[in-house]
Parts: sequence; C-alpha cells; structure tokens
Amino acid sequence: KIFLKERNDYGIYKALGFSSNALRLQFALRFAMVAFAGGMLGILLSLCFNNRMMSALLTNIGITDFPAAYTPVSLILPVLVLTVCFFAFAYFVSHRIKRVSTRSLISDN
Repeated sequence: KIFLKERNDYGIYKALGFSSNALRLQFALRFAMVAFAGGMLGILLSLCFNNRMMSALLTNIGITDFPAAYTPVSLILPVLVLTVCFFAFAYFVSHRIKRVSTRSLISDN
C-alpha cells in the first residue's frame, strides 16, 4: 500500500536521476530502521517488565518467582533476525519500482 501511495514520488526520483536499485534500497531501509527501533524498544520494555509480568501470570499455576536470565545473544539476535527479514521482504516487494517510469507522471496529470 505504501508503494502505491508513493508511486508518483518514485517517478519523480527517477526523473531526477536516482536508479531503481537506489530507490529499492531506500524503501527497504525505511522498513529496516522501523523494525530495528521497535526491536530496541521491545528489549527495553522486556528488561523493565518481563520478570514482574511473567511472575504475575505464572502465579496461578504455582510458579511464584520467574527469574529471567538475559544474555547479549538472547537480546540482540531476535532483533537482528527481524530487521533482516523486514529488509529482505521490503526489498523483494519493491521490485515494482523498476516498472515506474517518468512517462506515468505526464499521463497521470
């Protein structure tokens, strides 16, 4: 949906001399940055609230204390995997940028 809304913008960028690959990278990097920021926020919230929340939820089944052990790998790896997946999917979906031409700008008006 984002691509369809920005189709005219990509035509303008192509008219200014940007290549299709540069525009595809820019499109994918936007999604990767948002995914990375969301992952970092998730890490922060998990560090702050995970022990209390899990202890409260598991009290009903008899587990009164839930100490979570964090390692750098257990925190960073999921964020990196999600960021790479978001980047790859956005890059794959952005293949339609190659089909956008500057002529479409003239015909749309």
